[in-house]
Amino acid sequence: MKKCFIISFVLIFFIFNSFGQSFYGIKGGLTLGKINTGLEIPESVERKCRNGFVFGGFVILDVNDSLQVQTELLYTLKGEHFESDPYDEEVNITAIELPVLLKYRIIQNIAIYGGISFNYLLSSEYDRDDFSEPIDLLDNNLMKNTGYGVSFGAQFLITKILLDIRYDLGISDYDDGFWDEEIKLNTIYLTAGYLF
Repeated sequence: MKKCFIISFVLIFFIFNSFGQSFYGIKGGLTLGKINTGLEIPESVERKCRNGFVFGGFVILDVNDSLQVQTELLYTLKGEHFESDPYDEEVNITAIELPVLLKYRIIQNIAIYGGISFNYLLSSEYDRDDFSEPIDLLDNNLMKNTGYGVSFGAQFLITKILLDIRYDLGISDYDDGFWDEEIKLNTIYLTAGYLF
């Protein structure tokens, strides 16, 4: 999967340098993370989004008047927070994300899009109130560090400011013995970008 991540990045670089007009930009914003799992979680446990942030850069390639391809390289926070008695728990994940999106402009300033998103986990920790320190899930080989999902969302362009709302639906199972149940990462993104 790591090889797939690198090959995809190289291919995208060459594609963007081979075709028509392209635009570059930077973006950042908020993330709301959730874990989709087959683990049976008691009703007494309150599941809350893990609030985080995302930032990075993007490139947009015009295919024709209404179609564009957009790819991004992002640093993002994912995971989930669990509240219960007697202690709270949290899964904290940082990742490098490479989305490749096909975008359709409905009108000049509004677009919808969908595509695939590759993830490379930089860190993954499980923490609990009664722990002296969090458990590193990657170092202990309890989670896989690569995966992918599908992304879809909408954008609104105001001059050079690009406002974006996106949902990333996890497809890959990252569990490698942590819960012995699937762990898929779902994330909502609320971002603003600037086109150069």
